[in-house]
Amino acid sequence: MSYSTILYEVEEGILTLTLNRPEAMNAFTHTMMEEMIDACDRADADDDVKAIIVTGAGRAFCAGADLSGGGDTFDADARSDRNSGVQPDGGGLLTLRLYELNKPIIAAINGAAVGVGVTMTLAMDIRLAADVAKFGFVFARRGIVPEACSSYFLPRVVGISQALEWCYSGRVFPAQEALEGGLVKSLHAKDDLLAAARAIAEDIRDNTAPVSVAMLRHMMWRMLGADHPMEAHKIDSRGIYYRGRSADAKEGVQSFLEKRPAEFPGKVSSDMPEFFPWWDAAPFPVDVEEGKKYFWCACGKSARQPFCDGSHEGTDFTPMAYQAPASKTLYFCGCKHTANAPLCDDPATRLEAVKALSAEQAAENQEMLATLARTDADTTVRQAAIAHLSDGDLLADLLDDSAVANTATKRVCELIAQGQVPACAQHEKVIAARITTCSAEELEGLWPLLTTPDQCAELALQLRDEARDTVLMHPLLQAEEGLSTLQKAARGRDKYCHRHAREKLDQIKQARAAIKAQDQRLEELDNAIHKALKQAPAEPEALLAHRQKLLRLRDMRAELVTTLTELNTQLLSAGGKSELRDTSIDPLADADLSLPDPTDNPFIHLSEQWRALQQRMIAGEDAEELYQAKQDLTGQWLSHADKMPPNAEQHNLFSNVTRELQVYRKTWQRSETLRSEPLTAPEPLPEKLSFDQQTAGLLKQRRSWIKRWKKTITSVDWPAEQPTPTWLTDAQAKLVQVEKDIEKLQAATADAGKQMTSFVKDADQALNDGHIEDAIKHVRQARELQKAGISESDAALANLSARLAEFRDWQKFATEPKRQELLSAIEQLANNPIAPADQAARLKELREQWRALGRPVSAEHIAQQQQFDDFADKAFEPCKAYFAEQAQIRQENLAARIQLCEQLQTYLSQTDWQNTDIQAAENILRSARQEWHRYRPCERKALKPVEKTFEALQDTLHNKIKSVWNENVAAKQAIVDEARAQAAAIAENLDDETVNAAIQSAKNLQQQWRTIGRTPRSADQKLWRDFRDACDQIFAQRDAANTAFKQASAEQLQRFEVAVTEFESAAAGSDHSRAALDTFIDNLNNLAQDISLSAQHRQRVESAREAYRIALQNLAKAGVVEELKQFETWDAEVSAAEAGNTPIEAPHPVFAQRLAGDSSTEDWLALTLEAEIAADLPSPDADRSARMALQVELMNAG
Repeated sequence: MSYSTILYEVEEGILTLTLNRPEAMNAFTHTMMEEMIDACDRADADDDVKAIIVTGAGRAFCAGADLSGGGDTFDADARSDRNSGVQPDGGGLLTLRLYELNKPIIAAINGAAVGVGVTMTLAMDIRLAADVAKFGFVFARRGIVPEACSSYFLPRVVGISQALEWCYSGRVFPAQEALEGGLVKSLHAKDDLLAAARAIAEDIRDNTAPVSVAMLRHMMWRMLGADHPMEAHKIDSRGIYYRGRSADAKEGVQSFLEKRPAEFPGKVSSDMPEFFPWWDAAPFPVDVEEGKKYFWCACGKSARQPFCDGSHEGTDFTPMAYQAPASKTLYFCGCKHTANAPLCDDPATRLEAVKALSAEQAAENQEMLATLARTDADTTVRQAAIAHLSDGDLLADLLDDSAVANTATKRVCELIAQGQVPACAQHEKVIAARITTCSAEELEGLWPLLTTPDQCAELALQLRDEARDTVLMHPLLQAEEGLSTLQKAARGRDKYCHRHAREKLDQIKQARAAIKAQDQRLEELDNAIHKALKQAPAEPEALLAHRQKLLRLRDMRAELVTTLTELNTQLLSAGGKSELRDTSIDPLADADLSLPDPTDNPFIHLSEQWRALQQRMIAGEDAEELYQAKQDLTGQWLSHADKMPPNAEQHNLFSNVTRELQVYRKTWQRSETLRSEPLTAPEPLPEKLSFDQQTAGLLKQRRSWIKRWKKTITSVDWPAEQPTPTWLTDAQAKLVQVEKDIEKLQAATADAGKQMTSFVKDADQALNDGHIEDAIKHVRQARELQKAGISESDAALANLSARLAEFRDWQKFATEPKRQELLSAIEQLANNPIAPADQAARLKELREQWRALGRPVSAEHIAQQQQFDDFADKAFEPCKAYFAEQAQIRQENLAARIQLCEQLQTYLSQTDWQNTDIQAAENILRSARQEWHRYRPCERKALKPVEKTFEALQDTLHNKIKSVWNENVAAKQAIVDEARAQAAAIAENLDDETVNAAIQSAKNLQQQWRTIGRTPRSADQKLWRDFRDACDQIFAQRDAANTAFKQASAEQLQRFEVAVTEFESAAAGSDHSRAALDTFIDNLNNLAQDISLSAQHRQRVESAREAYRIALQNLAKAGVVEELKQFETWDAEVSAAEAGNTPIEAPHPVFAQRLAGDSSTEDWLALTLEAEIAADLPSPDADRSARMALQVELMNAG
């Protein structure tokens, strides 16, 4: 098929399908659909195609459906190029074909992908997009719905929420959103897109089995719609089984083990597993027109179209024509018989007719109803007919028809309840149905019909009380079979019946178990009697004991028979069947049970002789002599045994000694070689053993020794009850030693095998990395082990050798021009020398380049090597004088270094390290190293001991310096620790004493720090940082304390200012009492004591105190004035009372006598004095005594 809308290009197993309508942005058409489907068919049939890439030509991937049809684009009925009615959409046919692909398919979306342009990619396995691509599910904006099966694929690819959002909106969105939404795997520059898709395809092509890829593609896609993981498990298991047997699986494992690319032989066209495909094709319903002919065939179109045109060029297939009836829907599913499916009569009509029959109509049509009940195709119709049958005999045949048996049984029971007794009333199903509804009154009529334990059991379960007990006594329920049936039927339904059956069965079980146990004892006893009768001894003592034993057995048997008879009677009464065997046959009936008299035993003396022979054998005497003595004793023993048998102990002694002597003699004979020949074992191996050719020889030698002697030593099989002789012990010890040596050698061989494997692996890695010399070295090491007999990696070693040979051939070819170039250069240097130093450097450079070409690998290379060496020797001649001069310089440098060592030794031995200057020592250490480096070069071999001495002296000097360093570091660390402790103490307690002590301690520690000697720079810097941090913490705490003190002082001073201001205001006013003024002044005094006051503040305090005194005076004066005013008021009141001759209470004691009419001069004096006291005025000298007395009186009065 030639393509007009797509490009089909296969390159190196990868098919690129390009949508090729760039002028229309690759809009989708019917032709494009058919060509894409054909391309898929073609790719599936081509085993050379391993993967498919789909992309678009030009700037778009696919702009969606071709809209050149205008408004009728999607109207199938309005378009002449479409079939009318519901038809498969073109995008869906394409995606279904993509879904059926057996090859992996990758979408390389290079531009716009809208409508079918994006939905066709949903069935593709991997989607890559250019960063300029755009996407759109625009169907809702075009008034249609998504097509191309996208309602199936899209939610599975991006999730239902994202799918609905894109489809609801119908908007076009950028590639980045497609990436974030999971629609595409990755974004690429447009020019890099195809390369990225091809990289994925090449990875699949180069590393996977095509059949496996085809299988897993279908497994993954089809399991998206599976109902349960079990569906996947079934397919996975079948796939693993069939693919596990395939050549692909063998090649995949082998190539992995051999570390090489796999070459899978399987083909998709011919090697798919036999169960593939495992799914059924999904049908597509198509509405058809009445009377129109449709052709259904196997031409291949039916998988994509509802029907074909009936033309089959080149085939002999005759299509089937089907004329569609009215209202018929055809399902085109791929089978050949769909179109000829027969139509069935509607049973609903028949069912309705039967149900509509009246009782009279049913009675008239019994035969018709019976026929309908037996033959109608519909079960519901048959059941309806049975319900109208009134003749029980017509129902007999239907009782055995599984489809309607229950309905027929129910109808028979109804007829019996109405008084009929049809012949089928005794049918087991009828009886069973009657039992389920039986009452106590109906029991008598049902009793004779019970013929099986099942019927009796079911009836007992239906009844209660006396009726139930009556049924439980039925003979069928008294037997064991009936009881088992009852127990089974009653389980979970009727505890009473279940317990009744279980108790009865337990009785039977117990009786049967007891009979079985006693019967087994009887059988064992009879067996013992038969055995004893067969072993009747002839020796008198034994015969007496034997017959006494038989008499005891007889009594025991009689007792057992009696017990068995009683137990059997119990079993029969419980309902069980008798299982007792015939016990009347007595095995002792004809036995002679008379007791003989004991006689003398002739074997006592012979037994002593046998014991003596046994002791000689244990002592290790000659086996042949013992054997002869045994023969003599055996003859005597047998002659007596013919007349009277020995007892068991005597017989056992005879048998045991005879057997032991036979074993002893055979062992003696087998050990003849060991006893007669000295056994020399190989020398023991050393403790440490390395594998070589000699090791292989040692292993072979010891294996040969083992082969020669192990069987001889182990075959001796010396009797365990006899002491092992020394010669055998020595031989066994040597055998153990040699076996241990073999184990040791085998372990060394195994280690050598592992080492050989390691050499081969290292050689392979070196060869892969291009390190040829290392590879050759490892191969040689492996070859040495191979010569010693190690063969674990022979194949890999041979492969490596072949690869090295190939490399040498290539190296020879590749390095030949360089060799010629170097030969010319060395010849030029030999014939035209330059300055000696430059000559030597150039010669060295040429030698290094020559060595870089590798070892000689052929005779020609060896000759070139010799030629190069000759030229090199010639070129070196001018350099000899130069190197002699250099040798003199090296000797002088060596002498200088030796002298430097002597100076260091002198310094170390003469220095007082308790009081030395460490800085000077450090300078000497450093300058000695510098001097050492200045004196070079030196002769390497002679320098080694001197260098060793120098390094030892340097280490000694460094250790001494380091010792002082360590002491100084420890001292500084102690200072750091003390500083940290002081900082911690301040953090816990910020009082002045603690802070001051910590500050002083920090200053002292700083002084101590300066007295400590040098320390290493890095350690000193760290310690100093730690010490400085600790000191900073101390000073920071001090500063914090000062700041806090200043802040507190400021706050107190502020409170002081407030208090002064408040007091000054109070002192200036006249509305405060003395108590209030006392409170103000006390607060002011307290604040003045807690803070340090300036002169100005102290002046304010003094001013306040003076104001306090003045305020107190003013208060006192105000009191006097008030008191005088009060006296004046009182006097006016008393005067008014006197003038009016009106009696009143005395307002004050001084007015009491006056109001009484007997006032005296003293009263007036007292009143005057009190006024003077109140006014704080002095009294005359003559009245001072009276004033004092009045003041005392007033104070006492309060």
